Amino acid sequence: MEIRPIGIHTICYQPGMADAVDPGFLPLDVTADPQPDRRETAHMLNFWRNGLHRNYRVSGLLSPNFAERTGFIGDTFNAFIRNDPDFDVWFVNPRPSLFYLSYNIWEQGEAWHPGLCERASRVFKAANVAIDPNNFPRSTRNTLLFCNYWAGTREFWDQFMPFMEKIAMQAELTRSIEDAAFYSPTVPTSYWPFLFERLFTTFLVMRPDIRARYIQFDIDHILKISPHSIETLLIREWAPMIDRWDAVGIYNDDQRAIFRGLQKLDILGFLRDDRALQRTLLGV
Repeated sequence: MEIRPIGIHTICYQPGMADAVDPGFLPLDVTADPQPDRRETAHMLNFWRNGLHRNYRVSGLLSPNFAERTGFIGDTFNAFIRNDPDFDVWFVNPRPSLFYLSYNIWEQGEAWHPGLCERASRVFKAANVAIDPNNFPRSTRNTLLFCNYWAGTREFWDQFMPFMEKIAMQAELTRSIEDAAFYSPTVPTSYWPFLFERLFTTFLVMRPDIRARYIQFDIDHILKISPHSIETLLIREWAPMIDRWDAVGIYNDDQRAIFRGLQKLDILGFLRDDRALQRTLLGV
């Protein structure tokens, strides 16, 4: 069997989507079994279980909104991988601003989806995974990702997917994962996607030996793509100081409190006109 160098796929969960896939990517038709409740998790596990990742040196499964959220077309992402081949995984964080607005990926998740860390802790414990979301280290630029915008070698898939499969098996047995979580006033969503979108970062923290290559965005770009004016203001004022904190690598209680305050202000920026949701998330 010929091993192709790169195979980045776009998940196509509705009829007609395959016709609109970026020419630099490959369509992955899942219309026969879209599994909307499990989102990308189910399709990534099926891709791996069926051994499709072995057809390529590097492969990935991306959401259809990849280009819209990152500004990268298929050829750009493929070139990013080809130009830096000596890594295990390559990724693009579509929300680089969150690096400055939260201490780590789990603290950010708890702020937006109260109850997430308690449920994640229960799943990790049942899966015998020694991770405490409430005592997670600082999320760094070379680990921070909230989605499936990554591509990995066959070896990376064979390391990350068993971890994800183990968590998925326990999550299916944990009824509270199916509880309604805050996401959108009009879109009912369980805790499932918010648990699994944080597993990539969690795994990289657990496995510092994995060589991850990420796209570094400068402050000007982050400010340009910030979704609202309050977030732009917070990053412009606080990013230089947070960079200095990260250079030292030690965070005291006051600095952690500042991160929590920035996260709350960011939530207020998103929900500035919705008092009911402000009370739900912030108690204000």
